[in-house]
Amino acid sequence: VSRESSITAAASYLVLEVESSGVTFMVLRNSNLYFNHFHGWAEITEEIGGKQITDQTFRDYLVKEIEKVLNFYSSKWGGSVDGIILAAANAAEELEKYLKDNFPVTVVRLAPASFPTFSPAWFSVLGSALRGLLPRSEDVFLSLTAESVQMKYREARVMQFSNFWRNVGVTVTLFMLILFAIGYLFLAREAQSLKIQAQGAAATQEAVELAGLEAKAKAFNELVAVDAKAVQVSMDWPVLLTKINDLSAGTVTLTKITVTNRLVNLFGVALNTEAIFGFRDRLNHEAKFEAVDLPLRNIKDRPDGSADFSIVFHLKEGAF
Repeated sequence: VSRESSITAAASYLVLEVESSGVTFMVLRNSNLYFNHFHGWAEITEEIGGKQITDQTFRDYLVKEIEKVLNFYSSKWGGSVDGIILAAANAAEELEKYLKDNFPVTVVRLAPASFPTFSPAWFSVLGSALRGLLPRSEDVFLSLTAESVQMKYREARVMQFSNFWRNVGVTVTLFMLILFAIGYLFLAREAQSLKIQAQGAAATQEAVELAGLEAKAKAFNELVAVDAKAVQVSMDWPVLLTKINDLSAGTVTLTKITVTNRLVNLFGVALNTEAIFGFRDRLNHEAKFEAVDLPLRNIKDRPDGSADFSIVFHLKEGAF
């Protein structure tokens, strides 16, 4: 904000960030962060009485929360903020106009001068990248810790050095213990072998064969048990994967599939959000699937219009 925009560093601002995970309210004074509060979409839904979030209910919620922050600012520092900084990936123009109509302060849409085409979803990554280019000795920007960035960097290097030699010590110690254990087992086995050889002259051939048969029978029973367990957890994977691929209808591309105790988690990329909802509806109509869940927070828009998503559903008992 301080380096890439026309915002005055010495002024005070209310920063409003609207993103896919929720809404964040921040107060900046003299380029320092004095207040930060995040509201997830689930929390916002509860605060508006469990109703569906529409444009109007969301705007009413914003006005209510902004008034709370402004009252907090006035009671702590007096007066009001110099402006509102808006960072929103969607409907930014409508939100900007609505804020200007309801609050008598300057409303600025955050748009870094060096990267005017960047979506607000990339601002945190862009800020981290720009800050990462600075030498740690010159990093004097905002930090949420009580100590400076330089001090934290020094402590981190000391901890890395200590952890390295601790790991070396632990590794050497474990290696020596394993070496001693192997030597002990080898000597114990040799002693047992010598003992058996000493007693073997007195043992009959029938006893030796009986012991061998008992050992083979035990090993066979163990193999049977393992095979039975494997049969119980087996699943017709080709049929399941073919069914899921057919339901994708070419509008989504699956990148990862995990199955745990009949719980299936699908990850993929769709042409757009409509394709994701269509895929969810087709899964819902499949008789062998149940409890299909597509949380809105699992949909991540991409700059090119496509979207990442993840869907969870259960396989019915005996379906595959």
